[in-house]
Amino acid sequence: MTSDKTNRVNLIRELAWSDFKLRYKGSMLGFLWSFLKPILMMSVLYVVFSIVLKIRTENYVLFLLLGIIIWNFFVESTVISMQNIIFKRHLIKAVYFPRSILVISSVLNAALTLSFNLLIFMIISSFYITISTIGILLLLLELLMLFILSLGTAYLLSALYVKFRDVVHIWDVLCQVGFWVTPVAYSITMVPEKYSWIYVINPLSGIITGAREGILMNKFPDLAAQAIALAICLAVYAIGYLVYRNASKYFAEEL
Repeated sequence: MTSDKTNRVNLIRELAWSDFKLRYKGSMLGFLWSFLKPILMMSVLYVVFSIVLKIRTENYVLFLLLGIIIWNFFVESTVISMQNIIFKRHLIKAVYFPRSILVISSVLNAALTLSFNLLIFMIISSFYITISTIGILLLLLELLMLFILSLGTAYLLSALYVKFRDVVHIWDVLCQVGFWVTPVAYSITMVPEKYSWIYVINPLSGIITGAREGILMNKFPDLAAQAIALAICLAVYAIGYLVYRNASKYFAEEL
């Protein structure tokens, strides 16, 4: 039993690392693109929100960059998971291959990019603020919630994608809408009260806001908002895992 568990962990690690390297194979800048994408995205949004719309938020560069890093991980992990279900159909058709490994390794693949991005974020932050141990711990808690939410969403989307290939296009549209209804580029305090319920049921709002308050402001986030976000993350994970586990029995036939 222990040997089987060790083999699974090793397989997940190898798949995640090999997929991460393949993503940038043939590119001149290689994995440096994992740094450049959020930086370039931040630069554009900084010009729009800070210079054009004149939003005044303390340490807005860090505020914006952290939101983008978290958002990009969520989207990237779900998209890679759907792609891997198709790209690695030969593994799914193997009799003894545990199907859940594909989704877990896909999310860990995106987590490698997240780790590099957070390292850059921490280096940049050191020039602006003093990062406390409490702030780092609070950020880690938010990242744990983010991982649970991303894994659950990836399970659900991957299961649906095998049967309905339009899911990837629908998800692309939803992500574009979701970016603007999630406080990535702005503060949740700017949202009119009548629309606040949208942000309450969006766990990414709680995660991003909590991460910012912890690492940038050295303060504890609102516990009620965090409890709601955690409950939704766990619910999404449970639903996603159950749907994936039941649907994966028929993957070999449908692929």
